Amino acid sequence: MIGCAACDHLKRGHISSWNLGVQSRLPITDVMTLYLG
Repeated sequence: MIGCAACDHLKRGHISSWNLGVQSRLPITDVMTLYLG
């Protein structure tokens, strides 16, 4: 489910939020909060 959500957001162009989460090494929960929030 998380994989699908991440894929969906990547397709929508929310790559910047994903990169931000990876670069700052946020927990996956915080990354998903950026997506869903």
